[in-house]
Amino acid sequence: MFHVVKLDTLEAAYLEAKRHNGAPGSDGETFEQIEVRGRGEFLRDLAADVRAGTYRPRPYRRREIPKEGGKVRVISIPAIRDRVAQGPSA
Repeated sequence: MFHVVKLDTLEAAYLEAKRHNGAPGSDGETFEQIEVRGRGEFLRDLAADVRAGTYRPRPYRRREIPKEGGKVRVISIPAIRDRVAQGPSA
């Protein structure tokens, strides 16, 4: 947990998530909204939640992607804050 709460580690994870330009999660928060609010504030708030033990991942947003033959593929989209907290693999 120690490395996760370092701001430079969270910053690197944020930039990696932003580079992929993913869709917002269940909270609807976009990268643009985070930048307007202030990336530093976003990262400090996230680090404080992790340090305090109050960080909890938000529910995934689920989307259905149509496939051939009328089938669908369900994908789960985590909130941006969860992608950052859980690292580049999230």
